[in-house]
Amino acid sequence: MPDDLRRALDDAAASTRARARKPVVQAATKLPPVRRLRDRLRRAERDRDAATRQRDQARAQRDELRARVEELRAEQELLTEERDELRRSADRSTERARGLGYAYRGLRAAALGVRPSSLGGAPGRVSEQDRATHEAEVAALARRGLLVSGLADGEGLEGAVAGYVRAATGIEAGTEARRVSQWLYDHEPTRRAGALGTGLVAHRMGLPELAWERLSQLPVEVWLPHAASEYVMSAGRFDPEACERGIREALDHEDEHTSRTWLDLLRRAMGLRMGHVCEELAGRFDAAAARELDGVTLDEASRTTLQADREWVARWAPRVAAGEPEPLPGGEGVVPIAVMGYDQPDRRNTSSNIGDYVQTVASLGHLVRHTGARFDDTELGRFAAGLAERVPAARRVEGPPRQVSLHQVDRDAASYSAVPDGTWLLAFGWYAHKLGGIAHDLPWPDRLRPLYVSFHVSKRDLLTTEMVEHLRAHAPIGCRDWSTVDVLLGLGVPAFFSGCLTTTVTQLRPDGTPERPADAPTLWVDAPAPRGARRVHNERPDVVTAGLLANLREAVEVLDTYAAEVGEVVTRRLHAYLPARALGCRVDFSPTNPSDVRFAGLSPLTDDEVAAMGDGIADLLEPVMTAILAQRPEDEVRALWSERTEPLVQAAQARSAAEVPLREVVDIDAAVATVQAGRVDVPASEPGPDGEPIEVVVALDGNLKEQMLVVVDGMVEHATRPIHLTVLSRDHDADDHARVARLFPTVSVTWLPCDGVDHGEVLGMIPHITVSTMDRLLLPELLADVDRVVYHDIDALPVGDVAELYATDLQGLPLAARDSEASTMRSGYTNIFVPASLPGLDPGMGAELIRRECARHPFDFVGLNAGILVLDLDRMRADRFCQRFLPYASSFGMHDQHILNVYVGGDRVSLAPRWNARPSQETVTDPAIIHWAGTQKPWDAGYVHHQDIWRRQVERVRSREAALTGDLG
Repeated sequence: MPDDLRRALDDAAASTRARARKPVVQAATKLPPVRRLRDRLRRAERDRDAATRQRDQARAQRDELRARVEELRAEQELLTEERDELRRSADRSTERARGLGYAYRGLRAAALGVRPSSLGGAPGRVSEQDRATHEAEVAALARRGLLVSGLADGEGLEGAVAGYVRAATGIEAGTEARRVSQWLYDHEPTRRAGALGTGLVAHRMGLPELAWERLSQLPVEVWLPHAASEYVMSAGRFDPEACERGIREALDHEDEHTSRTWLDLLRRAMGLRMGHVCEELAGRFDAAAARELDGVTLDEASRTTLQADREWVARWAPRVAAGEPEPLPGGEGVVPIAVMGYDQPDRRNTSSNIGDYVQTVASLGHLVRHTGARFDDTELGRFAAGLAERVPAARRVEGPPRQVSLHQVDRDAASYSAVPDGTWLLAFGWYAHKLGGIAHDLPWPDRLRPLYVSFHVSKRDLLTTEMVEHLRAHAPIGCRDWSTVDVLLGLGVPAFFSGCLTTTVTQLRPDGTPERPADAPTLWVDAPAPRGARRVHNERPDVVTAGLLANLREAVEVLDTYAAEVGEVVTRRLHAYLPARALGCRVDFSPTNPSDVRFAGLSPLTDDEVAAMGDGIADLLEPVMTAILAQRPEDEVRALWSERTEPLVQAAQARSAAEVPLREVVDIDAAVATVQAGRVDVPASEPGPDGEPIEVVVALDGNLKEQMLVVVDGMVEHATRPIHLTVLSRDHDADDHARVARLFPTVSVTWLPCDGVDHGEVLGMIPHITVSTMDRLLLPELLADVDRVVYHDIDALPVGDVAELYATDLQGLPLAARDSEASTMRSGYTNIFVPASLPGLDPGMGAELIRRECARHPFDFVGLNAGILVLDLDRMRADRFCQRFLPYASSFGMHDQHILNVYVGGDRVSLAPRWNARPSQETVTDPAIIHWAGTQKPWDAGYVHHQDIWRRQVERVRSREAALTGDLG
């Protein structure tokens, strides 16, 4: 087909199609658009779906609400049941409380010996004070009941008394036990039971002479079952032959005795170094223990304890019986070094504190940091080699190979440690535990070469003459705290402050130790912790029996915990606080007594100070340990130690000699002026004996007015010279002045009212003493024109001539006084350390007291009892006593007797016992003044020894006063 024809046909077809489509399009435009319909349809479908969902949701909510209603109904029913149960429980509690109230009332009635109805209805809520009072009443009833039950059980009077006395703890109970025991002793038919009771009481009170005087009167059949421990301790101290004889009598005694009796004897024999009887005593103990373990009377805890004692005794008794071991042979070119352990014959005095082992680990750090040290193939050697791998690269000390042998040396029983001659020992720590409770195992045996660093001493018994000489021979002594420094300097021992060895544990923190997490937990160490907190105990019974290696490994684990696992440590333990601080922990150190002198120089510390302490110890020991490993002669090593520490010793000596002013609470001039403004002088109205008047002073407040009359009457009755009496009074008035003048017309009296004198808070005031006793400290200034006086306590009665006492030759010394009998006061060292350790002192003040008094007084002096004194007031004024020593009350919490002790030290005249005879502390013979020192007073209702003498004097005063007033009754 031609192309033009094809094109024409195509055009015609296209035109036809266009004409046909036009009407359809025009028709479509007249109907709703399809797309719109589709959109509306889709919207309708969506609306339908949404409505369906809402319907479904509404149905679901309806169902949930229906379920919730059911739950609420169930909860309502449960709450109703709980409410009803609470009401029933409240009713039961009310009934139980009512029953307990009646039971409480019944117990009180039984304690008081009255009918319950006489005490009223059942008590409700009781105050703490009333509760404590009522509990004391019931406890007293139970305690007294032991006397009856002991007799009823066939224990005899001695057994009943022993049980009663041992249960009488505390001041009031102890005083009652003293009264009972003394009454028994003062009456011949019961004297043996009284000797037992008074001996036990005296031993507990720290009156060793009196304890032995009474216990020595007992036959073996009494002391063995009832006072074995006290008898042997006392005999060992005062009569070794009697001690030996007594133990032999005990072993020969045929009656069966308890394992406790034989263990007590064995412990004391070990402490007394009586090895020749130890195995025999151990055998008797073991037999008694086996018998008791086979019985049915022991509970599980008692069985466990007794079995542990058997194992301990079996291990130690042969060692003690064998005596000190021979030195071990030393190897050629081998350096023997001691590792401090804590084993000892007395399980009850063995360390249970993992902190001691932390110290030992720290001490080993100064050895293992030397890369040349090669350790023997023993358990200790392998442990030390493991420690060496922990030393950071920066802390290592390069050196040639040296073979080292390690030997356990137990701090508290070094005499029984077998080591080669010439074994070096880092002597650190606190030597608090005695062998058998008798004596410290010091000085170290001659086969040891101790080098002292981080050493602490606070036990008077430790500082024997032999130990002091030993310390001088091995000085300079590096001390853990400043108080130890001051004590040793006062002894003439070169010493310096090193700080604590546990601050050097950073030497054992391995490189690569992970950083502690930002949210690392807090660890409570031997401290109260909140519920759910992480808490550990460093002080634990299992530490005693675990052995050296096990405890050393645990100590390392403790250090790793501080280094990486915890962020803060809360503790009362020194050897948790310091190593944790050294390893970067925050530490809340909260000891029971923040002013404890053990912490002088150790708390508070900054992080830099902790680090400097550890680095300082490491720097001191590094060259010395190098010399030891090089096997340099001992004298060269000690010369090097002296050279390295000389600047520190000089600094300590300068500190010891420093003058530190104390805060003054009492304005002395103002106080004297106040007292003198109220002065009343009452001259004698009748002549007295011939001669110059003697000056006598008493001090009292209003509660002792009657007692003062009795004391003055005793003075007047026996005095051969006239008396001028100065009364330092509180709460007295003109009626009191007139009464004394009427009763004692031959006595001239000066009344000095001290009511306006405030001595501030005296933390150490003795409970049964009032503040009036402090007023006598002002005597040198109050009596400026008097050169000498006799001071006389109100609880003392003259039965001899006070004029004779007044004439005592003072030999140019400040005063005369009787030596103290009580162990808590007899040592001058104790007179310093007891007030220095008072809770509540400002931080650092206890250490300051030790510093100044150890510098003033030669070690040691015998303490005085201040109840009866002859005072040289001229000398005291020359010494500026008031200005220098009155501030001791407010600064150190010291009462007057402590102050007088530290004032004179050993520079005084010791009065004969008759001038201050103390029936509560000794057997009184030929007294000139009877002094009822302590809590037992002769005017009390209860029994008191020599009370009859006081009461006769009371009747004498009453009779004379009645005659003067015409009231003859």
